[in-house]
Amino acid sequence: MITAVKAWVAERWPVVRLRTILLATMLFVAALPGFGAIFLRVYENALVRRTEAELLAQGSALAAGAGIMARGIPFQETPHTTQAAHPLQ
Repeated sequence: MITAVKAWVAERWPVVRLRTILLATMLFVAALPGFGAIFLRVYENALVRRTEAELLAQGSALAAGAGIMARGIPFQETPHTTQAAHPLQ
């Protein structure tokens, strides 16, 4: 079985010289920093977008809380809040 596969591969696969293998390896190694830089730029942009969205959400929550406190709306306790968490004290 293995000899049949080897014969089939030998018929269809060209002989590759050592210099061709070395050239391909060197080109691949030379291209790695470029691929890494592109990947890191895309990753950094994704992180910036996510951080920006989180900051906008936090700002909205703070603005809503400040608006409620500025209007003098009394604090309503829920099962998840305690007197220690009262914002007006």
